[in-house]
Amino acid sequence: MITSISGMASAAGASTMMRGTASGPIEAAADFASHLANAVQTGERAALAGVNGTMPMNQVVQQVLEAERAVTTMISVRDKVVSGLLELTRMQV
Repeated sequence: MITSISGMASAAGASTMMRGTASGPIEAAADFASHLANAVQTGERAALAGVNGTMPMNQVVQQVLEAERAVTTMISVRDKVVSGLLELTRMQV
């Protein structure tokens, strides 16, 4: 039985966060990066709690998978930024 939908809740929080709580694109990117870093830290804490036996295994798996999604998202965003910068360097002046 699923006891929480933290992954879906955090994804919904990320989408509402990106829709206008920051005053500009730099602040929005900083907020998004902060949210992803918090997800990774939560996954690390859950993994340690699972090793210690203080957290049920299904919650550990959910938190670690959420951290994995956060890392995948960070890598995708980084790749898009690098791709965009490479396109700018190829432009003729």
